[in-house]
Amino acid sequence: MAKKQFLLTENCEFFGTWWIPSTPDIKIAGVLKFNANERIELSLEASFEEEEYDVIHGFASGSLITLFRSFPITHNSFGAYSNYNPCKIISNLALIGVNYTEGQFKTVSHYKFDFGRLRGWVEKSGFTANFEGSKYTLSYERPSPINFLDNDDVSVNLISYAEGISAPLRESATISEVFIFEVTSKSPDANFDYLVYGDGIRKFLTLASRCNIDYKSIRFIDGDNEGFILSAYPKIKIQYPSKNLSRLNSFFTLSHTKLRLPDFFHNWIKIYDLATEPCNLYFYGYECMTYLKFTAITQALEEFYRDALAKTSKEKEFGFANIIKRIYNRYPLITSKFNSDEETFSTMVTDHRNHFTHWSGNKKDSVLEGLEFDFLRRDINLLLEMCLLEQCGFTIDQVQEIVEKCFHYENYMNQRSKIAFKTV
Repeated sequence: MAKKQFLLTENCEFFGTWWIPSTPDIKIAGVLKFNANERIELSLEASFEEEEYDVIHGFASGSLITLFRSFPITHNSFGAYSNYNPCKIISNLALIGVNYTEGQFKTVSHYKFDFGRLRGWVEKSGFTANFEGSKYTLSYERPSPINFLDNDDVSVNLISYAEGISAPLRESATISEVFIFEVTSKSPDANFDYLVYGDGIRKFLTLASRCNIDYKSIRFIDGDNEGFILSAYPKIKIQYPSKNLSRLNSFFTLSHTKLRLPDFFHNWIKIYDLATEPCNLYFYGYECMTYLKFTAITQALEEFYRDALAKTSKEKEFGFANIIKRIYNRYPLITSKFNSDEETFSTMVTDHRNHFTHWSGNKKDSVLEGLEFDFLRRDINLLLEMCLLEQCGFTIDQVQEIVEKCFHYENYMNQRSKIAFKTV
């Protein structure tokens, strides 16, 4: 059992001994290093002399540790001729707190996901402050769990609790409210994929809040055993994120959707499963040139239409320009503020997409630059966001109302309406 919290946002090291489960008597000294958002690296003083390892067990820095899906990246080529044969191994995933087989891990049915800062999106707290003369009283009543999903296979609930320091002899004390998502499989023997729901939750929160939401920690609970999961999960980087969690900058908050929240989240899990790749093009923005970001988001919009919006085989075969027109006309209250008709807009988007993906020079004179090009990219990004919101279960009218009430887009629309695109 892991006795301390291990965060996916912090680097950590474990010094100890390591072995292969099939040969537990052969133990090798080594150091496991976890570099947050990068990789898990095990440096050993000797080699296991295999090309890959399904499972490696260890006991290091006071914790039992399991490494899954590992392979060596360096070794001493003269090891057979010397007494020193060190090697480095990269692992896909680490369990801190247990020595498990793959079969044991697949039957774990209870997980807790901590995404850190959620207070601005939840908009509800168990704290109550009272002032009576010179007396100040702070009390906390733990709120009831909020259900996100509950079906025959799994339940997803948001719980909160207070944690901190009670220090009457000190000048200050810190008490904070923590929000945790509990995911429980109702069929422990069903090879439960916890990341389907963990990933679904963080991307649902990211879309709702327009903030990049990432894992702070992932805890697993398996009967009397529990521990933490470490892995280099890709960070979410949407285009044009909000800088802080607030009602003003969010598309919707918990209090805004509480009555229909299970429906929205259930729809989101279904649509994310149906259109995983185009969704990921939205959530995993590239740290690259602006034109590459533009091509990524246009590809996401095109593929999302084919995967999720097209109802017939004929609609799935529509060309790119036709798809842009259909999505443009889907949200007239918003696209009317683009200050371009559907033909002009679809032509501009298509010309830019073609120019950047298979440049021929024919349209180079019509390629936008600077602020105008940024507006075109943001238009496409907004169209994709509205498609995602609609597939969560909001009506088209509700989607347009959500965008209009979003403070970020309200300012953007005011600027956007002053610029009109013209085809050449």
